[in-house]
Amino acid sequence: MNLFAHMLGHDMQPTEVTYSSVLSACASLAALELGLQIHSLTIKTMYNKDTGVANSLIGMHAKCDRINDARRTFDKMNKQDKVSWNTMIFGYSMHGMSMDALSIIDMMQYTDCRPNRLTFVGVLSACSNAGLLYKGQTHFESMSRD
Repeated sequence: MNLFAHMLGHDMQPTEVTYSSVLSACASLAALELGLQIHSLTIKTMYNKDTGVANSLIGMHAKCDRINDARRTFDKMNKQDKVSWNTMIFGYSMHGMSMDALSIIDMMQYTDCRPNRLTFVGVLSACSNAGLLYKGQTHFESMSRD
């Protein structure tokens, strides 16, 4: 975070990798205020349109208890990748919003983005958190079969 501030203080332009890294640090520290300031910078520089930066924004918002902001960021993306989908599934699951996590996997099935192992870990976690044994079994069978 200090290095990022140093960069800005010396008129060095951050890249998408810089923004993703510093947003991940904000998420790890649950530094919401700083994360929101960086989110504003990404909007001003248009880096919020970058998939990697948007994924980092989703994660930062989810980990800082701003799951609705995470979803807004997710919905504004031009195209979500596996990381986008998985981050939303885990974010909802982490907040005890299992049905929302399951709706994300349902939405994902209508895209060209295929679930991976992490997707199913998130889905099974959501089912487990909500006591949805039958749903969990259904998704597990789907994983094994498909």
